Amino acid sequence: MAILEVRNIEKHFGPTRVLEDISFELERGQALAIIGSSGSGKTTLLRCLNFLETPNKGSISVEGKVIFDAADPATQKENEVRKKRLHFGMVFQSFNLFPQYTALENVTLASKLLAKEREDYKQNKNRILMEIEDEGKALLARMGLADRADHYPHQLSGGQQQRVAIARALALHPDILCFDEPTSALDPELTGEVLKVIRSLADQKTTMIIVTHEMAFARDVADQVIFMNWPAVTIAADATTFDAKSGLIFRTGKNTKATAITDITNLKEGTVIRVEIGDASFPTSIAKTGKFDQISEAWSPKTAGEYIKLYYRNDTGKFYEIARG
Repeated sequence: MAILEVRNIEKHFGPTRVLEDISFELERGQALAIIGSSGSGKTTLLRCLNFLETPNKGSISVEGKVIFDAADPATQKENEVRKKRLHFGMVFQSFNLFPQYTALENVTLASKLLAKEREDYKQNKNRILMEIEDEGKALLARMGLADRADHYPHQLSGGQQQRVAIARALALHPDILCFDEPTSALDPELTGEVLKVIRSLADQKTTMIIVTHEMAFARDVADQVIFMNWPAVTIAADATTFDAKSGLIFRTGKNTKATAITDITNLKEGTVIRVEIGDASFPTSIAKTGKFDQISEAWSPKTAGEYIKLYYRNDTGKFYEIARG
C-alpha cells in the first residue's frame, strides 16, 4: 500500500487555475521530485499537502486513511489540521529559523510544545525534555552540526541554516519529508552540502517529496519525477521521430526533407532558447507565447541520423532540456 495517495487535486486562486487534476502515489522509502518552470504550481502542490493551502477539489490519503477530501467537510475541521500536518515535515527554501533561538532550540522547540499535551508530561517533565534535547543534539550531529548547537542563525552560513531546518523537520518524525526548493536561496558553493544531506536521507530510505530545479540531482535521487507544466515541443507530422533519452528531440531519416518544429508549450514570450544541431549551438527566443514560429529550414537536420536538442533558460539563468510533447 502506498504511504501517500493524491487524487484529482485542483487549486484555484480566483479565476486562475494553478493545479488541475493532479494525481500520484508515493511508496514508503521512496523519493519523489517535482520539477517545473516558475509559476507551474510546484510550491502550491506542496503547500496543499501540508495544509498551508486548501485544495478546491480532490483527496489526500496517508497510509490508506483519507485525511482530506474537498467533498467532505468533516475532513477539513480546523482543530484537526495541526494533527494532519504532522504527517508532513516541511523544509522551506528560506530556512524560516527563529532568529532568537539557537540551532538546538530551533530543532527542539516544536517537540517541546507538543510534549506538553502528553498525559504524563507533568509527572515526567524533566525526563521528557532531556530526551528531546538528546534527540535534537543527535539530529544536529547527523547533519554535521554537532559543534553548532549553541549558535544562533545569524552565526551560521546559509547551508548550515538549511541543515538545521532539515533537522527541525526530522525531529517531529514525519511520515513524509517535504523540501521546497531547498537550495534556491543558497550560493552555489553552499548548495552541495545541502544536496549531500538530502542524498544521504534518500540512501536511508527516508520518504521524501522534493521540489527542485536541480534536474541532475532529481534524476540521481528520485525514484519518480513529476513534471509540472514542463516545456515540450511539437514537431511536423512528416518528421522521422526518435524516442530516446532526455534531450534527443528528433532526428532525420535517410533522404528525408527538412523537418520543422511547429510549437513549444508552457513557455512565455521572450524565453531564451538554446538550439543544438550536431556540433553547432546558437541562442534564439520564443516569438510569442506558446509558439516557436521563427524556426526555419536552416534549423532542420539535413544529415541522416542528425538530431536537435533544445534547452530553455529559466528565471535563475540555468538551461534545461526540452523534451518532445
